[in-house]
Amino acid sequence: MGAYEFPSLKDDDARWMQNAACRNVDYDIFFPEAMSDASAAAAVSMCNRCPVQDDCARYAIINSIEYGIWGGLSPRARREIASSARKKDRTREQLTYNTYLSFKAEGRTDPVKATSRELKISTATVYHHVRIMKFKAIFEGLQQ
Repeated sequence: MGAYEFPSLKDDDARWMQNAACRNVDYDIFFPEAMSDASAAAAVSMCNRCPVQDDCARYAIINSIEYGIWGGLSPRARREIASSARKKDRTREQLTYNTYLSFKAEGRTDPVKATSRELKISTATVYHHVRIMKFKAIFEGLQQ
């Protein structure tokens, strides 16, 4: 397995890692040379099925980890989410998140697609807005 040295972490409580889908996988797939590599797609696919995906992404964001795929997010995606989450006005993101939560509570098979159709935005935008709202408290806490 590949070795990764964690930079001085702000949050070293990583008990969630015990439940990670990748705990027995070669970590090299999470550190591809380019995000276009097949290993990047394999890593994201594994993350999207992982029970601790949000914990993993949160860990990378809190600790400003600049490399690798964490919680299914590339470093660029994490930076974009952080940048968007720091904005004061999150009206669009809040609307998307509320719509998503409503469809999820109704038991819709795919609340992301339902939100996408309802708001006439892409599913990628729905995922992006949902992530921003899930992690906004983290960013607000880091700014204090």
